[in-house]
Amino acid sequence: MAKPIIFIDFYKTINFDHFWRFLPEPEFHKAENWVFKHNTYFWGAWMRGEYISEEINEVVSKAIDIPYDRLWDAFVEGCSSSRIEDHYLQALKCLSKHYEIILVTDNMDSFDRFFLPNARVDEYFDAIINSYNSNQLKTDHNGKTRSRYQRMCIVR
Repeated sequence: MAKPIIFIDFYKTINFDHFWRFLPEPEFHKAENWVFKHNTYFWGAWMRGEYISEEINEVVSKAIDIPYDRLWDAFVEGCSSSRIEDHYLQALKCLSKHYEIILVTDNMDSFDRFFLPNARVDEYFDAIINSYNSNQLKTDHNGKTRSRYQRMCIVR
């Protein structure tokens, strides 16, 4: 008998880290605001696989006048050091006894490149769906990314 599925969202559910969090606070806010508040086209396109992290960091660097190397280094450090706290991992381990656990994230290439290799979370998820790889956000096309899974419960 197949286990029921639980879909777990990543950002602001089991992870609360920001990309450029290692920049000084005024620069961190400039970078975050430029991408996620004032130029939403870029983050949407980035999460759909239309840009890679180097391209976005280059655009942001020029737009907010922060040297690319400093911005890039802070970005990579932020992504590479991002973690899921142990209490979430322990809860996932308990849930996995009774459920298939699938991580679904609207995220960028940096998730696969920098987060996953360092976070070592593969053992907690039966599958990981990243919008960057599927070229669509989890809400695009009325959630088509999730539609191949018949049994579903979203935890957020």
